[in-house]
Parts: sequence; structure tokens; C-alpha cells
Amino acid sequence: MDHILASCGFLPEFAPVQIAGRWLCDGGFSLNAPFDPVLETAGSLRLYVIDLFARDGKVPDGLEAAAERKSDLTFGNQTFLRLRLALEARKLRAKLQNLDRDDALFLLSYRPGAEEAGPEKSFDLSATAMAQRWQAGLLDMQQAATMTCIPNGICSVRRP
Repeated sequence: MDHILASCGFLPEFAPVQIAGRWLCDGGFSLNAPFDPVLETAGSLRLYVIDLFARDGKVPDGLEAAAERKSDLTFGNQTFLRLRLALEARKLRAKLQNLDRDDALFLLSYRPGAEEAGPEKSFDLSATAMAQRWQAGLLDMQQAATMTCIPNGICSVRRP
């Protein structure tokens, strides 16, 4: 039960839980998008990484918008930087093994509609919010399907 509670420790809103002398909280802080095992596979790949936090966005116009933007930047930048470093490591491994890979990596960032919750969107798991996210995901994937990706690079998918 303690481990389940610790997975809900989403700082600063929800406190971490101490287990066996260690303070534990939501693992998303260090591994929000677990793509590492996929990048370790052999052969060329076409990978879609879907991030719930957009790195690009509007300048906040208030306290609530600033809190939402902070969350987006914290998690979105983490995913992008980890993906970039993991891709560089994959390229180096391929070069050392004299492998020719033609990878296509697409980074899709979810952008909530105006009707969705602001900084608390991470906690809004209502049927309405889920339906909106599924629809946005469908539109993002349709956009990604029409794109030509930079070989062995990261293509950011941004719907108009």
C-alpha cells in the first residue's frame, strides 16, 4: 500500500511517502516517457513519443497560467532532453557497430483546449477530459502521419 501511495506523491501538491528510510514520490519526475528500451532495439525504427506536457506555449497571463506553464516546461523539457540524449547514444552505438539506421522519431506534445483544467490538468481524469485528450491525440497522429521526418533526428509535431 505504501508504494501505491508513494506513486501518488506528486510534489508539491501531494507529499512524498517514506518507505524503508527513503522518501519516494511520483516516478514521472525522472522518467515521464519510458522510451529507452525501444531505442535499444536493433534496426531502424519509427517511434512516436507522446508527451502530455508541451514545451512550446503561450506566455502566461496570470498566476494559474504561470503554474500550468511551469509544469509543462518542467516535464516537457525533461522528455525532450532525455530523448535527444538517448538518440545521440543510439547513433554512437550504431556508428561503433558500423550499422546504417534510418530512424524516424516524432515528438507529439499534448495541448489542452481552453475548456480543460489549467495547472490541475494532471489530476483531471474525468470522462470528458479523457475524450478531449483522445480526440487531440487522434488529430496529432494524423498530423504526424503526413510529415516527413529528419533522418535520425527528432521531429516535433505541432498542429496548427
